[in-house]
Amino acid sequence: MNPKKIKAVMDWPAPRNVKEIRFVRYSSFYRKLIGSFSKVMAPITQLTKKGMPFWLPEAQIAFSKLKTLFTSAPITAHTDPEPHFIIKVDASDIGAILSRQKG
Repeated sequence: MNPKKIKAVMDWPAPRNVKEIRFVRYSSFYRKLIGSFSKVMAPITQLTKKGMPFWLPEAQIAFSKLKTLFTSAPITAHTDPEPHFIIKVDASDIGAILSRQKG
């Protein structure tokens, strides 16, 4: 992982309004890569409902955990080569995601 990108994510300030919370929700692109993503994101998503207080301690905990998950490499293990693997490449930077097709 690129140390500059890790620092940028870790320095990401907590949202200050609902519009910024919606921006954080765009991170759901990574939901397939992070186990229990929706559970981690739930306290933040709840804040977009009408009548909710703006920023709660549960949301701050979830936001901190989300940043840690974005900047931590998953634990890998040896795997069965069947079904086949898919490689998705990021054209804007040198990077790729290796995933498996469902059987």
